[in-house]
Amino acid sequence: ESASFCHWNRDPETTALALQAILAVPGEPRDERMAVAAKAVRWLLSRREEGYWGSTQATARVLFALVEYLEATGETAPAFSVTPVINGQMLAPVRFDARSLFQPEVTITLPASALRAGENQITLRKQGAGSLYYTVRAREFVTQEEIPVLVGGAGIAVTRTYHRLRSDRDPKDGTLRLMPSPRPVEHLRAGETYLSRLTIRSPRRYEHVVIEEPLPAGCEPLVRERTGEGEWNRWWTHVETRDHQIAFFARQLDAGERVLEYHFRASVPGEYHVMPTVIQGMYDPEVRAGGAETRVGVR
Repeated sequence: ESASFCHWNRDPETTALALQAILAVPGEPRDERMAVAAKAVRWLLSRREEGYWGSTQATARVLFALVEYLEATGETAPAFSVTPVINGQMLAPVRFDARSLFQPEVTITLPASALRAGENQITLRKQGAGSLYYTVRAREFVTQEEIPVLVGGAGIAVTRTYHRLRSDRDPKDGTLRLMPSPRPVEHLRAGETYLSRLTIRSPRRYEHVVIEEPLPAGCEPLVRERTGEGEWNRWWTHVETRDHQIAFFARQLDAGERVLEYHFRASVPGEYHVMPTVIQGMYDPEVRAGGAETRVGVR
């Protein structure tokens, strides 16, 4: 591993490459090879989280291997239907055919009225030819006021402050600029522009990280996605702006302290909870850290 060449291989990628090798081996006994391949596929599917495998690189590797498996087993043309049953109550059946491979996955939301306290039984009744791959997921909406700080194993800490902008002379060169107030503010005025400052402290160097910064509701970002003249000293590589957040991408996050700043405009009055900043490795899911929520009021 060096500054210019690194491997981010993880178990899903290794298993995907092994699956491709098993499928590529010619000759017999085919049944034994396909039995091993089926176990690898089941393992890969059990490691999927929220529709992907840890990173874009790992997800691409796994998808290539799964496509080869579908072609080898003839599963590219399924013809079956599935009827979900929850505690004896049958839901509407779902049909799968060759066109299903090019359509989004089918999501079946169980009605809350069908669930009961204690044990619940969910059954999937399949009729027809083909293999059914499914995931059961439970989501909970937490109503607590305070969102705890995300503590990951990376040791990265991030804090966020908002500052009012005012016309003042830059102490570096005396130029009249919009300068941030020394003290952070918690109350914003609608129609005014503010600076958000993220202070990131890392115990070591990390490669390829993304910093996802949620925006306060009722505010709009003022971020340019292209770097202007004289701005090549920015340590991040790319930025993407969305209605609800700004994502900064960096090829490397050095050890020590780094600062990210951007402008936003307060628009809609109200009291808001701003979700925590999240930092994670693009190719290493074990690199993950976050800050605390911020409360602001717009008047």
